[in-house]
Amino acid sequence: MIKKILWCMLLSFLFVSHAHAEHEHISVQLKWKHDFQFTGFYMALEKGFYQNNGLDVRLIEGGPNKSPVDSVLKNSAMYGVASTGALIEHSKGKPIQAVGAIFQYSPLALMVKEDAGIQSFADLSGKRIMLQKGYLNAGIIAALQKVGVREQDFVRQDISYKISDLLENRTDAYAIYATNQPYKLDVKEIPYRILGLQEQGIEFYSDIVITSEKEVRDHAARVQAFMEATSLGWRYAFEHLNETIDLILEKYNTQNLTRNHLQFEARASMNYILPDVVKPGYMNMFRWKKIAKVYSDQGFLPEDYPVERFVYLPNKSLSDFVEQYLWQILLVVMVLLTIFFAISALTMQRLVKRKTAALEASEKSAESLLEVLDVGVVVHKDGHPLYANPYAMTCFQVDASDNIYQKNILQFVHPDDREAAKQRLQNIKPDHHGYERVPVRYVGDRGRLIDADAFCVPW
Repeated sequence: MIKKILWCMLLSFLFVSHAHAEHEHISVQLKWKHDFQFTGFYMALEKGFYQNNGLDVRLIEGGPNKSPVDSVLKNSAMYGVASTGALIEHSKGKPIQAVGAIFQYSPLALMVKEDAGIQSFADLSGKRIMLQKGYLNAGIIAALQKVGVREQDFVRQDISYKISDLLENRTDAYAIYATNQPYKLDVKEIPYRILGLQEQGIEFYSDIVITSEKEVRDHAARVQAFMEATSLGWRYAFEHLNETIDLILEKYNTQNLTRNHLQFEARASMNYILPDVVKPGYMNMFRWKKIAKVYSDQGFLPEDYPVERFVYLPNKSLSDFVEQYLWQILLVVMVLLTIFFAISALTMQRLVKRKTAALEASEKSAESLLEVLDVGVVVHKDGHPLYANPYAMTCFQVDASDNIYQKNILQFVHPDDREAAKQRLQNIKPDHHGYERVPVRYVGDRGRLIDADAFCVPW
C-alpha cells in the first residue's frame, strides 16, 4: 500500500514537473496603455498561440511612468515593447537585446494644419515644433536635417500632449503617431497634413520587442517560441479584424476607445506593420545600422557602435534568406517590370483600369518588400538599370538614383570578372526556369570592393 502511495506521488510529481516545463511563465511589459497597437499580443494570448508553444503569458499594461527597459532589467517583466531608443540604452551598458520589430516603419510623424502653408519638412524653418525630449523624436530631427533644417533653425517646444495646442495656433507642428491622433481631427472634420519620416528616407522600426541578454543566451528556444506565437497573433488579428476589435472592446479597452477609432487604427497600422509583405517581428541588420547612424549623428550613440551586440537575429545567413524568399523576390521583380513598362510605354492603360483593388494592393506590397530586403536587387534591360532597391544603392555607394540609371550594370563588376559576367548574361534564355548562384566581385562608385553571390534571373 505504501509503495502504491509513493508511486502515485512520484507520478504526480513527474506530471506537475512536465506541465511546468511545457508552460513557462512569461510577462510582457507593453509600451503604453491598451490599444490596437498591441493587438498581436492580445490575439496570440486569446487564441492560444502562446499556449501552443508552451508559454503562459501575462501582458502588463504600460503608462507614462512605466519603462519597458527598466521592467526587463528589474525582472518585473521578462519581455518588453520599447522604442528603437532601446539601442541607446544598450550603449549605456544595460544588458538588453532586441528580438523583433513589430512596425516595419515608424508611424511617428508631424501634424500641421492644412491652411498653415506647410507642405513639407523644408517649410518648417523658423516654425514652432512640439517634440518629446531626448532621443524619442530623433527620427523627426533627422528628417528635418535631410532638407537642411537644423535644430537652431526652428523653435523647439516640449510636447504638451494636447492636440488643441496645434488647433489653437500655439504651435505650428505637433509630433504624433499617424496611427492614432489623426482620427480625432477626422471626427471633427478638421483638415490637416501629415509629414511622415519615410518621405525623407528615415526608416525607423517601431515597437521593438526586447528581453535580457541572459534570456537570449540561456533560453534562445523560448525567445523564438515567443516571437513565433506573437507573429501568428498579428497575422490572425489583421485577417479577423471584426473579431479582434470585439475582443479589444470587451477586455482591453481601458482608454474607452470607440469601434470607429479602433477601425481607423487598424487600417493605418497595416501601412506600417506590412503584415502582407513581411513576417511581423522581422528585422535586419542593414536597417538597424541606418538607425544607429541617425542616433550617432545626433550625439546619442557612439560612432560606429556595434549594433550586432544589441540585435538578436537567430537566422543571419544571407544565402538562407535568399533561398527562403527566392520565389517571392522573383515575383516582385516580375511585378515591378510590369509597372515600369506600363509607365514607360503607356500601352497598359486599359489593362490598369481593369486591375482589381486586390492586385493594386499586391503591387504595393511587392514594392514595399524590396524596400526592406537586406538583399541587393537590380532590374536591368540590356545592362541598363531600370530599378535598384536601397540595399543595392548602398552597396554600390551610389548617392542618387540617377547615378545608377545612367550607367551600365557591368560597370559595377570588377574588371577581372566583367567578361565572365557579360557571357553569363548573354547565355540566359527567356525560357530558362532555373537559377545559378555564382560569386562575383563588384566595385562601388567610390572604389569599394564587394564580394557577393549573384543570381541571374530572366524575365
